[in-house]
Amino acid sequence: MEKISCKRCGQKFESNGASSLCYDCRRKRTPSIYFGIAVTIIILGFIGGIIMGATNKAITYDDDFDSTESFNTNLMIDYWENSIIVAIIICGIGSINYRLNLIIDNKQEK
Repeated sequence: MEKISCKRCGQKFESNGASSLCYDCRRKRTPSIYFGIAVTIIILGFIGGIIMGATNKAITYDDDFDSTESFNTNLMIDYWENSIIVAIIICGIGSINYRLNLIIDNKQEK
């Protein structure tokens, strides 16, 4: 085994030539971009749900067929649910990507 320097942090470590990143840098490689996208989607979905609920009024009719407009809570909740589902899917893709990178790193070390 030869000692080489890590491409990311510059720390010297022993490697068999298969990996150019030290063990600490490989462990810190997280799917942060996926997490950031998911948080952004949740925030925008929350705000968008409130805006859409306020602008698309729900029309209700009483016994005399008089209509009243009110805040559309169902539409707001639909936006919130959909943004949470999309964020969970994106976090799942990031987690799978992270685990696949760990598997590749383990195979390269052997």
